[in-house]
Amino acid sequence: MRRWWRKADRSAGRREAELRRAADRGDVEAMVALADLISSGGPSREEDERWYRAAAEVGHPRALAVITTRLRVRGEDAEAERWLRRAVEAIDVPFFLVELGELLAARGELEEAEYWYRRAADGGHVTAMSHLGSLLAATGRTGDAEEWYRLAAGFGSRPATVDLALLLIHRGETAEAERRLAEASDARGVDVGGQLWAALPELDAGELDLRERDAADAGRHRVLVVLGVLAGRRGDVDRAEQCFRRAADAGDVQAMYELGMLLTRWGGATVRAQARGPHRPGRAIPSPADLPRPWFARAAELGHPDAVMALGKPT
Repeated sequence: MRRWWRKADRSAGRREAELRRAADRGDVEAMVALADLISSGGPSREEDERWYRAAAEVGHPRALAVITTRLRVRGEDAEAERWLRRAVEAIDVPFFLVELGELLAARGELEEAEYWYRRAADGGHVTAMSHLGSLLAATGRTGDAEEWYRLAAGFGSRPATVDLALLLIHRGETAEAERRLAEASDARGVDVGGQLWAALPELDAGELDLRERDAADAGRHRVLVVLGVLAGRRGDVDRAEQCFRRAADAGDVQAMYELGMLLTRWGGATVRAQARGPHRPGRAIPSPADLPRPWFARAAELGHPDAVMALGKPT
């Protein structure tokens, strides 16, 4: 066994030496392969980045991707932007268009971000379509946003499908919204982003009541869960609990988990009402329906992975 390992070590050493000689001669593919080899040996060292940079200087796409990604992870956005601009001028790779668009959008430079997203989306890049839809919605162009969301959803983009469902819920079209949420669901349910909803015109209590009642009457449990999540984020815990309970009582597994999380953090309606009212001696005794653990247990039995984890924590 030891001889086998020594032989493998010698082989790896010869490979590295060959790559170094080729990289020193200016072989770009060897530079990238050498950087990969160095990087795979453990924590990244300065040397691997030196070779990635050397390959990026002559326009190697993957080397450029590695360098720009590392810079963005380290928060060195100014240098990342310089490399990204070089990349989009030199090679027609949608990844760099989207990365540059994301960097600019995060900085609030939405007009130029839109330009790069559109270039990538027009070339068929699905993530760019979804990002473009979000940018258009954030700037009040919900009709155009919906078109891009629908296109990206047609290619299987889960984030675009969820955002399309949010637009539909906001408009009161809960039937299609339920179908879209079903398409985007996994074992955990759906991951509801809050940025799009915050960018849309605020609905008053009556409009929210109408959507909740419509979803409950038609058995659209996923819409109820989304309404509950959004209500909780804006601090309307009573509405959130009502939405979750309606869906959980009908058997929705994500609603069971979300209700368990709400009860863990805020307690049930009786406990919250006592906390809001004048101080009285003693403590409200929660009913069994206000205890989070049974809801986690029900969700876990139905396969919700986060509920399984929650059962291992004290509630």
